[in-house]
Amino acid sequence: MDSDSVAERIADRLMKDIFRQRRIDNNFRGPWTEFMVAEAIGNECEVVSHGWHPWDLQIGDRTKEFPERIRIQVKNTARLQTWHKPGDKLSDCQWVLRIGSPPEYFLEQNRDVPCESYGHLCDLYVLCFHPEEDFDIADHQDPFQWEFYLVPATTDHSMFPVKERPTSQKTYQSYRVRPESLKQGIRGRPPVAPLTFGELDIAAVRRTLAI
Repeated sequence: MDSDSVAERIADRLMKDIFRQRRIDNNFRGPWTEFMVAEAIGNECEVVSHGWHPWDLQIGDRTKEFPERIRIQVKNTARLQTWHKPGDKLSDCQWVLRIGSPPEYFLEQNRDVPCESYGHLCDLYVLCFHPEEDFDIADHQDPFQWEFYLVPATTDHSMFPVKERPTSQKTYQSYRVRPESLKQGIRGRPPVAPLTFGELDIAAVRRTLAI
């Protein structure tokens, strides 16, 4: 029995199971949205997350600083989940933006990659929101059903500044962000209008970061 052919059958079976329905399980929706955003931005955008990297996508030379290199964190939230049934209370959608330090294993293995010792660990957030509530229509695999909020995290333009590093056992800070609060621009922040899949591209990334 050929091990390569067995591996291909397992991979095919896995993919068919993960994407057998229109609503994607939370365990797999993250990777889906990362590749969806990378596809929208274009060939310049590389997926680097692979379950362990401090940021998800990257544009440019990994050894360069911003703006020659752009680091992107992708987060997602959706109103309908795989377990929902008609009549259920739907998810209260929000994203959690975590500020912290890169893991030691990353620093040890990537000494040539510039990375702050504490911060957002990215230059831009792409916050993906699936707002569809109709069970007959909602399809997480349809990129045109998603909204994309581009939120800068660079020091000069960040909407969510890094506070003083905690001295307690809690080694990170976090902001909880909701789609409606971004649209409204609460707490003195500028409002963020969502983009469609067709509007999300490298030019939109550069406009958001003012580069």
